[in-house]
Amino acid sequence: MNSPHTHPRATEINFSVNTTLRAGVLIENGARFAEIDIAPGTATVFPQGAIHFEMNPTCEDAMFVAGFNGEDPGVQQVAQRCKF
Repeated sequence: MNSPHTHPRATEINFSVNTTLRAGVLIENGARFAEIDIAPGTATVFPQGAIHFEMNPTCEDAMFVAGFNGEDPGVQQVAQRCKF
């Protein structure tokens, strides 16, 4: 599980190589939360600043490639930043 996070300075593309990954994305306040299955050989895009996560719902080894449109995308872990 790659917990919910954002990349404040870049868009991410995530390509699954060998297994189906489950992902979720929330673009902005008021937008519909979307769950996505990333099947082997397919990809999805997480827009810059969007809260998103990825997880492997099976116990098999998973391989994926993540790419960014900037050399310093940054990362902001959402849950770890919440102070209640």
